[in-house]
Order: sequence, then C-alpha cells, then structure tokens
Amino acid sequence: MKKAILMFGVAVASLVVTAGAQTAPLAAVETMSCEQMQAEMMGAGQLMNQQMDPNLGADIQAMQDDSQRQMRQARNAALGSSLVCAVPGLGMACTAAMNAQVAGASAQADQHRQDMETVHNSIQGATAGIDMDRMMTLSQRWEEQRCQGPTQ
Repeated sequence: MKKAILMFGVAVASLVVTAGAQTAPLAAVETMSCEQMQAEMMGAGQLMNQQMDPNLGADIQAMQDDSQRQMRQARNAALGSSLVCAVPGLGMACTAAMNAQVAGASAQADQHRQDMETVHNSIQGATAGIDMDRMMTLSQRWEEQRCQGPTQ
C-alpha cells in the first residue's frame, strides 16, 4: 500500500512540476511526510533529467581533461623558463618566455570562463520550472527527519 501511495505521489508531483502551474497549493514542507517529500523531489529530479543537456557530462569531462593538459603544459613551460632564466646572458629569452606564459595563461582563463558559463547555462536550463529554494528546504527537512529512500 505504501508503495502505491508513493508511486501516486511521484506521478502527482511530476504532473505539478511538469505543468509549471500549480492547480492546488503545495503542502507546507514542515507538514510533509517522508513519502510526500520523496515523491516531490523525485518528480523534480525527473523533470531535471528530461531538461538536461545530454552532452553536459561529456562537456564537463572534456573541460577536466583540458584543464589537466593545460596544467602539465604550464608546469613544463615553467620548468623550461626557469632553466633559461638561470643561464647568465639570456635575459631577453627569459623575458620572452615569461611573457609567453602570461599570454597563454590569460587565454586559458578566458576559455575556462566561457566553459564554466556554458555549464552554468546548461544547469539553469535543466532546473527551469523547478522551485530550487523549495527543493533545498525539502532536502534539509528530509535529512532532519532522517528519512530513508525506497528499499528495493
């Protein structure tokens, strides 16, 4: 019986969240049972999943891979510059190497900002129509009440 109530709650929460317009006021979070909170959070999660950019995971992985590659390059460039700068009489080469590092770091920072903006916009799109403040409140109450997820 509990499982049927939970499934009904999930369906209702999905409809309420998906419709974007609430036909009835939502229950006050402070009065909700664990099953009701779970149903609403699952409905919101399903909506987020439907709206999520399917390439988001791959984009984030590519950003991490690129970041690691850039860190290796920067480490190697710094080592090369320190060797050049340690040799007397190579002041011009040392300055040129340092300037190249600064220019490269600036370009990488700009690309990183653009990548982060893309991820942020993707996440914003996935949460459209979801009251994230309510979801945070539900999550906090869920923890306070020590609610348990469904057992399989």
